[in-house]
Amino acid sequence: MKRGTFLAASAVAAALATDACAKSAPATLDLVETAAQFDYAAFTKLVGKATDVRQLWDIDGYEPTALGAIKSAYNGYQFGYAVVPAEIGMIACLHGYANAFAYDDAMWAKYKLGASFGFKDPSGNVVATNIFYHARSQPITTADPNDMTSMYQDGTLEALQRRGLTVLICHTAAAEQARALVAGGVAPAGMTAPDVLADLVAHTVPNAIVVPSMVATIGLLQNRFKYAYTTVNPVS
Repeated sequence: MKRGTFLAASAVAAALATDACAKSAPATLDLVETAAQFDYAAFTKLVGKATDVRQLWDIDGYEPTALGAIKSAYNGYQFGYAVVPAEIGMIACLHGYANAFAYDDAMWAKYKLGASFGFKDPSGNVVATNIFYHARSQPITTADPNDMTSMYQDGTLEALQRRGLTVLICHTAAAEQARALVAGGVAPAGMTAPDVLADLVAHTVPNAIVVPSMVATIGLLQNRFKYAYTTVNPVS
């Protein structure tokens, strides 16, 4: 997949240069989450609920524009096609660098995720905090959808979750990131890759779900649950 020039920004970024969900790693990292460790029945209940439309978003990398695209899709369904909001089934499938969008503020601070992953704003400054999660609007459903301050023009994960977005992140990517953060000297002294992995998966934003492998999950969502596939090219 396409990768931006930010990959050279740090040793951690270099270590994560390929799709984290497709790489192999030592078994001691607990890279592979087993069926015994994952509640597939609960997952099925969540993603299999009856909806009018179903769409998944494959977000593999530093792709903040994808969140704006999800917002636009919600608006198109709700206002352009008059689909009842509760009948819009939308899933953000975060893997690779995009996992960071769903790590909480404590993880961003502890592991300096913006610098470690090479996240830059349009001016070239490091993104130091999780600006991708926290809502910038109030959940007022009667707001004018053309109001740029309304929930309908808020492309943050929290605002999108309020509209029904399901957020998934990749266990395999988290394991690769844990190894890279230790190898890059970012993790606190004495922490092992399994320690960091446990830390990351325990500190996701509210209601985010860690799945065993995102590339497999995307296939299941398409084949078993009939979600339409959508992706957005990474920032270059």
